[in-house]
Amino acid sequence: MASDTSNTKETQSYPELHDIPRVSIQEAKRQILLSIKYGQRRGCIVLVGDAGLGKTQSIYQLGKELNKKVIPIHTAHFGLMGSGVPTKVENGQFRIALPNIFPKEGEEGILLFDEWNRGPKHALDMFFTMLEDGRQFDYVLPEGFIVVGTMNPSTAAYHVTQIENEAAMR
Repeated sequence: MASDTSNTKETQSYPELHDIPRVSIQEAKRQILLSIKYGQRRGCIVLVGDAGLGKTQSIYQLGKELNKKVIPIHTAHFGLMGSGVPTKVENGQFRIALPNIFPKEGEEGILLFDEWNRGPKHALDMFFTMLEDGRQFDYVLPEGFIVVGTMNPSTAAYHVTQIENEAAMR
């Protein structure tokens, strides 16, 4: 009996291997628009594709079309200080001060984790915390913001983490 090898790991495309739906940039923008319209607060849309396809640019275009602020977090440039600086408060307690770029209460828009699989582990952890809880330390993401991510595939062509292999990513 001949074995069927049409769906083995060796023959699967990157999206098939990682169970990533294939959609056009227009469809991805439509899904993001629905997330904004219905106030999606948990999870996000992550655009995965080769460099130069317009993933990041499409998010900025969508922000412009909707008159919404886009705040980019470039995880590849996110050093230890970028994930928060301990500051002393009353009674010898500490709190974590996040970068000033984070959305302020009352603002609306898109928090964009750009090329998030190129960042160090603490930046990736921050992304997941924002997805799951809408918060980081004592910071709470304003109600009017959604989280969107972009990343290049983890193939030989890119120096990225293989975060999409983690169950939490899916």
